[in-house]
Amino acid sequence: MRRSGVHETFWLTHHLLLEQAINKLLEEALEKPQVVHTLGQFSVKLKVVEGLGLLDSSVVAAIRSINKGRNDIAHKLDASVGDEFVDRIYSRIPEDFRSIIESLDFSSSIDARMARHFEENPENIDSEAFKVGYRHGSTLTERIKRLFLSILIIIGHKIHMIEYENKYDRLIFSYHLIVGMRDMKEDHRTPEEIWDYMDIPAPPHPRDGMSAIFGGSASNELSESPKSSQ
Repeated sequence: MRRSGVHETFWLTHHLLLEQAINKLLEEALEKPQVVHTLGQFSVKLKVVEGLGLLDSSVVAAIRSINKGRNDIAHKLDASVGDEFVDRIYSRIPEDFRSIIESLDFSSSIDARMARHFEENPENIDSEAFKVGYRHGSTLTERIKRLFLSILIIIGHKIHMIEYENKYDRLIFSYHLIVGMRDMKEDHRTPEEIWDYMDIPAPPHPRDGMSAIFGGSASNELSESPKSSQ
């Protein structure tokens, strides 16, 4: 029998951050956010997320596998995290989010956010182990990091979109109405010109998803073609 090593500790601590993200997602989505704290187990919260359709089924399945890994590590002395297990879960992540992780260098900004997070939350379990594991250079650690960052970005982006839609829903509805009626009114403006005239901000970009969880502002200017998503 064995005790969990650095990768297993890394997995457990990332799971805490994942639950924090799920809590925030539910708080944004529910009319009565205080209900989140009565749901209890992580698996119950995930079922609510699934029932509300907040995340794609593939992402929910990935999170469910992560939670199973967490439970195995917490309750089985011989449990471990391996390359095949991590890669199998990561394969469920939608390609557009995987491409964000694989094409951009998040290391410096994420390290800074993590450092700030633990300065502000020193009571977090295994925070020192997390920081050591986060900077550990092994291939498996990098794969675990990539997996959790992908899911945190997906959840963070959904939080941003809920906030965005709540704030600009009426304007966006009016925009679609005007675009639909422009031929009848002999309005020769393009959809882009109408959008700009109505002064509607671009939707949040997925790569800014982490800021919904760890703080910071979403930089909408990073979106290359904001109108295309409308």
